[in-house]
Amino acid sequence: MKEFNIGDEVWFFSTDCGRYVFVTEGTGIFPKYFNIEHGTIVGMNSKKDYVHVYIEGQQDTCCFGYCFHNECFFDSKNAAIQAMVKRLHELDSTL
Repeated sequence: MKEFNIGDEVWFFSTDCGRYVFVTEGTGIFPKYFNIEHGTIVGMNSKKDYVHVYIEGQQDTCCFGYCFHNECFFDSKNAAIQAMVKRLHELDSTL
């Protein structure tokens, strides 16, 4: 697993639709509103548990928890897509 640092470009998945649709602690994922984002890490602090990512053209930075950012970030778009494909295959095998 890659360790990410300030200045690294990262890819991650996002959605802005479906929060708390089915349960109060869950987020529904709608393929139509599911995105792969690309940004640059501009701030990290393990003691304050944050990683800030700047996305070109956005007004604000995205904030992730430091303790799990390595699970959310990918070092390429292809790596992100392959991780999603793997996860979808895992879900398919449970049916």
